Amino acid sequence: MNQSICPTIYVLNIEGLREEALQIAALSCLTEERRERLEKIKSEQGRLLAIGAGLLERYILSKIDYSMEEMHSMEIQKVKKGKPVLFKLNGTGEKVLSAWQYNLSHSGNYVVAGYTKGNIGIDIQEPRNIVAGFARKVCAVSELTFLDKLSEKEKNAFLCRLWTVKEAFAKLTGEGLSIGFERYRVDWSTGILTDLQNRKKACFREMDLSGQICEAGYTMSVCTYEKSELPGKIVFQSVEELL
Repeated sequence: MNQSICPTIYVLNIEGLREEALQIAALSCLTEERRERLEKIKSEQGRLLAIGAGLLERYILSKIDYSMEEMHSMEIQKVKKGKPVLFKLNGTGEKVLSAWQYNLSHSGNYVVAGYTKGNIGIDIQEPRNIVAGFARKVCAVSELTFLDKLSEKEKNAFLCRLWTVKEAFAKLTGEGLSIGFERYRVDWSTGILTDLQNRKKACFREMDLSGQICEAGYTMSVCTYEKSELPGKIVFQSVEELL
């Protein structure tokens, strides 16, 4: 394995996929399984996001940079709540967990993929107005107390940030949206998130997209179990670069 690779997040704007020639080229790069899943997606936006996710997944696997023999033995399995987990065959032909793992997310016009040496969860959210009653579904008690001190505009921004961090954690653990986010508590000063029910902890990092090509208001967070595994690098990719 190339020891120079480092944990990284890749960001793709799907607008380029609206060009028919690029979309056809992208489809030819996807696995048969992904193409079959695309047939079940009715909206154009949903299809483009799924195609973009397939392109980034393919690119991520190439960046992990195993030998050709190892690449052929790699297998992606969907485990708890659909979380993708990467396995490979060891020297004795036994299927083992790959040291490097990845995670995908999409929202609005963007697909993101992060990979690291360890487990990872990532989430991106487009700007949106939070509906009434949402806070009690996502906030721990201490977070609700803090929320009461904010203006309405500040509350919306805070809840968007909070949701993104907590969904990244849920994707890290594989629990997904089946677990109530109010049981997760975020400590912004330490970058630690705690599941108040089972006391499981993880590290998180908010990725700053301001000044980048993303439209204003997008939030993105990544979670890992170890701070050293958190990606700190963001790379924006075009569709052409992924083909």
